[in-house]
Amino acid sequence: LLQEIKMTRRINQKLAQKRKHNDQHLAEKEVKKARKADVVQTTSCLVVEQLVGGPSLALPALASLAMCGGGGGEEDPPDQMDEFFAGGGQASHVLHVLDTNQEKNKANDVAAVFNTVEAVVTRVVRGKDRLGDRCGEVAMELVKRVNSDYGKEIVLLLSGTNTAYQAKSVLRMLTAMVTLGPTQAREVLMKVNWEHDNWDTLSKRSSKKDPPDVRTCFIHFLLSFLFEPSPLVLKDFFSMKTRLASLFPGLMQDQAETVMLVLETLRSKVLENPAVSKTQKMKVFGSHNIKPLLALLKWTGPKKSEGTEGDDEEKEAVQESVTA
Repeated sequence: LLQEIKMTRRINQKLAQKRKHNDQHLAEKEVKKARKADVVQTTSCLVVEQLVGGPSLALPALASLAMCGGGGGEEDPPDQMDEFFAGGGQASHVLHVLDTNQEKNKANDVAAVFNTVEAVVTRVVRGKDRLGDRCGEVAMELVKRVNSDYGKEIVLLLSGTNTAYQAKSVLRMLTAMVTLGPTQAREVLMKVNWEHDNWDTLSKRSSKKDPPDVRTCFIHFLLSFLFEPSPLVLKDFFSMKTRLASLFPGLMQDQAETVMLVLETLRSKVLENPAVSKTQKMKVFGSHNIKPLLALLKWTGPKKSEGTEGDDEEKEAVQESVTA
């Protein structure tokens, strides 16, 4: 009788779990349906129409927008990013292909959206004075939406089993978000799941193919928080498991410019910064962490089949950065 009772309980528990899972799945579908209904095409802007026109149209449009992050200068010709903003482009248009997908989003589709988010935010950072408040609001909404709704995808794409293209799409997007301002930097710090194991492998993912590699993008991402002068951002950064120290051992094989960037940032933004407490400085420059930094006096650089003339000059420049 006791066995029957236990078995009945187990069956009921499994049924309850299944019902809960089904309810969550239905709720997610309803949310996506609601978002689909929310996107109203009020303009005749071609790029916006493509973004909300289904994956076959949206993905090429996203790819085109992703290439426009570096434009927007006074002498640059108008491009699709200008068309996007002029045509009433919103955060919901950029995220539409993910928001409305009833199935599991493909990693490459997520990466394509993240690349476009990076481009939009970067364009706003580069042209804040020219673009106006509405464009800034679009960028800020993208930061909120992505970190709130796609935090799971952010850490999943960082996995060592995912491609370098996918991991870099995350790191570059997050770096752009941090540069938007202190509010967005803190939002990234608070919303990102720093406890996930996928962060652990990023500092080891070096490659000579398709530079910058994942490691370099990870370095730029972490350093972007230190460039933000807000004391609150620095306080939050040093309280998180950011893995800043995991960068140090690999510096021996990094490019000279990367090594000097890290050393100069640590010196000017941490060591000489009165807004960083002594405790926080000791956390960065403790005996365990200082050894790989001092070892850079004998920096070797990336492995090369043949030496080059610039090697000695680069070594001298790195040594000066270490002793500065």
